[in-house]
Formats: sequence, C-alpha cells, structure tokens
Amino acid sequence: MRTHLCQFNMSSDQAAKLRNLVAQKTTSISTRQCPLTVCSGSKGGVGTTTLSFNLAIAMQRRGQRVLLVEANATSGDLSQLCRLSEEYDLIDVLQSRCSIRQALLPGPCGVKLLPQRALPETISDASYWHLLRILDEIRCEFDEVIVDSGNSGTATETLWSAATRAVVVTTPEQLAVTKAYTLVK
Repeated sequence: MRTHLCQFNMSSDQAAKLRNLVAQKTTSISTRQCPLTVCSGSKGGVGTTTLSFNLAIAMQRRGQRVLLVEANATSGDLSQLCRLSEEYDLIDVLQSRCSIRQALLPGPCGVKLLPQRALPETISDASYWHLLRILDEIRCEFDEVIVDSGNSGTATETLWSAATRAVVVTTPEQLAVTKAYTLVK
C-alpha cells in the first residue's frame, strides 16, 4: 500500500482555523513531557493502525520509550495485530474502571500499548479530552506517545488540538484523497 503526502493551498479562513488549533494546543493542556503524534486516516482501511504500529516499533528500536494508544472509534485492531489479550482497555480507563497503568500491555519490541478491544456506542469529545488529561499523567514515563485515531472526525479534531505532530494516512484513490483534504481542512 502506498501513502502520499499532499500539499494543499489553504484560504485565509482555513489558516485562521489552524492558528486557533495551535493556540488551543498551548492553552488547553498545560504540560507536555514528550511529543504526542496523532495518526488519522482519510477513511477506513487506509492503514492508519499499521502505520501507527510500525512507527511505534521503529521508534522503540531506536531506543525511545513508546506508548501506542488505540483511540479509533470505528475498530479495535491493535491487540489483534499484536496477538495480545487484555483484561482492561481504553474504555475501562475512560470509565474509571481501572487506571491507565493497569490497562497498559507490553507489546512487541518493548512498546507499551493501550488497546481498545470493544467498540463504544459513542465516544464524545469530552472522552477524548479526558484521554488527553489521563495521558498527561504518564507522559513523563515515555519519549513518544502515538495515538491511532482511525478515521473518526471528532477524535481527530480533539486529539490534533493537543498533538505535537499530526499524520494523515491516505491512498491514491480519489475518494481517499478528497477525504484527507477535508480532514486537514
């Protein structure tokens, strides 16, 4: 599967929205112990989870301590990809049934995983903000946090507002490229 980086011309309105996201980033979540990378797909099946997983493995192999979080509201593939069975997951953490440390799993090459086994009915904006606050509690333990947000518009917008880096995954299909443009816009 090939991925493409696209460059878009943005109008002044779009640029203003991006500047507002950057301003929110600096005021909404106060401390940043390590970079937060959010990987988002233009549509389902473009490889967001695979890219997030491989990026985490590559960083871990370079000596970084990496946390990979599955915050994809449309599928929960990471634990299956890693062949792990978990007692707790992201939803348990968000609903305060366990701590984030209880839900973390050891993954390949030493990557720590926060999986999502069950698909929630809906994950609200408030849930994603809550996730960011929870991640802030343990970010000092990692050199990089990577979040797979899948192709969820709500998750993407909220998580991007706090991200150090945002990665958009797409394919050369016209629909996928158009959705990637809309996502960035």
